[in-house]
Amino acid sequence: MGIIKGALAVYMMDVAAFVAVWFIIASFFEADGVWDVANFLIAAGLVVAMIFNLVRNSGESGHRGWRWRLSPVTGDSAGLYLIAVVTILFLRNWFVETANAGDENSVTTGMVWIVVNVLFPLIAAATGCALWRESSRN
Repeated sequence: MGIIKGALAVYMMDVAAFVAVWFIIASFFEADGVWDVANFLIAAGLVVAMIFNLVRNSGESGHRGWRWRLSPVTGDSAGLYLIAVVTILFLRNWFVETANAGDENSVTTGMVWIVVNVLFPLIAAATGCALWRESSRN
């Protein structure tokens, strides 16, 4: 299990670095299709972050198995809620973009992409670091 967590940690940190760097320098380049590929990498990263943090939160809070319930936002659950918010925003924009329905809300869609592209690297890097620590324990 340590090897899998280590590989996921490297993936998460690599995707975090890629999205952060590309978000900053993308205005200097005209590279069609980079964000189309990045969207799949981000989607996979959000799934990994959600699953890992769900498992970690259910284990830390003393619950057995998957008995997880909605609780007030505390230090333990704030990261999980942030991942859920970013995932919802990301999926909304990705589906709007895929359906070519983004023309009417281009300002809103653009702002949501900025929020996602700023918060995702933080989520992915934090999850990657936590996965790396856990992989080294096993």
